[in-house]
Amino acid sequence: MRHFININYNKWYGLAVTPDAELHRADRMADAIQPFTLLTGSKTFGNWVQILGSSDTPLVQDRKLFNLNEFLVTSTDSAVAFIIQIVTGESADISAKIASETFDEFPYIASGDEIIELKRLKIAAGTKVWCRACCMNESAKSISFYFGLQEFDI
Repeated sequence: MRHFININYNKWYGLAVTPDAELHRADRMADAIQPFTLLTGSKTFGNWVQILGSSDTPLVQDRKLFNLNEFLVTSTDSAVAFIIQIVTGESADISAKIASETFDEFPYIASGDEIIELKRLKIAAGTKVWCRACCMNESAKSISFYFGLQEFDI
């Protein structure tokens, strides 16, 4: 059973139709918007994929913070568990954030309840977000998803 307790307006995003370097990576979910896809490595994590650019937030003017709070998995090519990692900030800082354990991760295995709810800290508007995935003991697998976020004024 899913509970929707909204303390703010939730918006859903997918891959931008026309991405712009690290500025614009996500468009609001609509008919033509494709999901993001993460490819795993050979029994390890795949490459980082930017899912939110510095100009993608705030959507609502004067909102200062956001929370990446849900993932809607649309497809995978494995029934084995995936681990998805999320890191925020500049691409040059990713290695240091991994080394200092300042990132999020969550497991996912296809189960029928495809929306994953996350409890995350609020992030400053304009912050970039990156993801990567690993499929446990498998190579070259993929997982596709949209994500939901909420914006806050404080």
